[in-house]
Amino acid sequence: MKHGLSCHSDNQAILDIIRQKRRTIGMDRIQQMQVFVQVVESGNFTRAAEALGLPRSTVSSTVQSLEDRLGVQLLQRTTRVVRPTQEGVQFADTARDLVDAFAQAEGQFRLRHDDISGRLRVDMPSRIARRLVIPHLHEFRARYPAVTLEISATDRMIDLVSEGIDAVVRLAVLEDSELICRRIGDVPMLTCAGAGYLAQYGTPLTPADLADHHLVNYALRMPALSSEWEGLEGGREITVAMQSHLCVDNAESYVAGALYGHGLI
Repeated sequence: MKHGLSCHSDNQAILDIIRQKRRTIGMDRIQQMQVFVQVVESGNFTRAAEALGLPRSTVSSTVQSLEDRLGVQLLQRTTRVVRPTQEGVQFADTARDLVDAFAQAEGQFRLRHDDISGRLRVDMPSRIARRLVIPHLHEFRARYPAVTLEISATDRMIDLVSEGIDAVVRLAVLEDSELICRRIGDVPMLTCAGAGYLAQYGTPLTPADLADHHLVNYALRMPALSSEWEGLEGGREITVAMQSHLCVDNAESYVAGALYGHGLI
């Protein structure tokens, strides 16, 4: 009798594994369709990856897996754009309907804003927190009243896992990162100086003039390895070596350095 119960239990476990595997395969296929439809609508892998919040390599490999599974080429790839083949156009129409139906079905059970609760830890640069985020937190509070925010406003690089951070805001272009990232906006970059500094040293008019000026240096880790101005000239990125007698590691000191005449920022 014990042997019979054991066999029944083993068989049930195997059936459960098969059912779970089928559900996983089904979800994978829906996700492949979502990625493929986004690539077709975006026109290239990079824009599709940004829209989906995925690494570009993941988007490319997902579409390749879909083509391998179907045994047909769905996209014509060039260095700049991708276009659906005739088979790709046909598949995109069907896939779009299935993705939309899946999203509609899922939407029936999504949490309402007032159902979302808990603690959210976010790390961001100090001036982004002070000037852009905190002034608008009343809107967030009205939308998610049961969420408690913990904002870490620092200018240092942190370990998300060891410090228990849920999300970060960064001013950077992440060319190759394991983080899942989404572009949320653009911040204009300007070269600035205090009025006193300009009165004493004059105003640089071209990047070549910067070699005769001082720079307030910025480094996340001391000592700074170089003292350079980075910018654009004629639409291309350039770097100019400069003199510097002050180096800081946070945004508030950086701005103060310019206001009190220690150099350009």
